[in-house]
Amino acid sequence: MRVYDIDFTSTPSRRKPLACLACTFDGGLLRTETLEEWRDFSEFERALKRPGPWIAGIDFPFGQSRQFIENIGWPADWAGYVRHAQSLGRAGFRKALDS
Repeated sequence: MRVYDIDFTSTPSRRKPLACLACTFDGGLLRTETLEEWRDFSEFERALKRPGPWIAGIDFPFGQSRQFIENIGWPADWAGYVRHAQSLGRAGFRKALDS
């Protein structure tokens, strides 16, 4: 089975690309093979169309940086952060980030 481990960034670039470690899982053993770097979303989208079977584990950035959260005084724990963001609504959340 092909396994892809993808470190995702919200803005891939030459300086900070998406990283993908390709592996094989066989007989209970995971073997690393190649490391790819994708500098834009089109490369990621092409990878999603690879023939299977395969599985991917993706590390998405779901929140803001710890430093940002501390600076604006939002809750530091995940549950508190999510409740606070939800209470702002989409427009309020965008406005808070922009300001």
